[in-house]
Amino acid sequence: MPGINRTDAILKGGLTMKIHDYAMEREEAAKEYYEILSECAKSTGIRKIFAALAEEEQKHFELLRNAAKIEGMQKKTDLFENAEKLLVASVKNKDEFLCNSETLKAYEKAVEMEHESIRIYENAFAETDDPAEKNTFRFLADQEIRHKSLMENIIDFVTKPDRTVEHAEFARFETED
Repeated sequence: MPGINRTDAILKGGLTMKIHDYAMEREEAAKEYYEILSECAKSTGIRKIFAALAEEEQKHFELLRNAAKIEGMQKKTDLFENAEKLLVASVKNKDEFLCNSETLKAYEKAVEMEHESIRIYENAFAETDDPAEKNTFRFLADQEIRHKSLMENIIDFVTKPDRTVEHAEFARFETED
């Protein structure tokens, strides 16, 4: 799993690089990780959610790469509204939500990755005086907070024995904007 190993190397390797470059590496690694989770997911709904998360991480990468052109890129996505609909549809379709310990660890790793990204972006926000950089890092931190919440909701959902349509509706999807 190339995304996992590269993320671990960045987190534990003590690399010295500009926050911007580091953030791009993290976004690319997160994208690869969500693509792997998407490929491995048995539920159609969860597979589509991971694919959408991978797409969002790619957008974050592009935002960082094209920092001078960020105006149109910093818009909210409907990922969270769609995630709930996808899970409800998956429950109605009686999709398999098998979650063995390896799968659960992979999902928990995604939560850890998002948590670390939040920390990095919030620190970068606090350390820069440039208004454009502040705007970019605040936007990215907020996006990662939403991703972390989504992953926590997926973990809650797949570890519950009673998966009804009502359980596919997550209260924590509603985050402060």
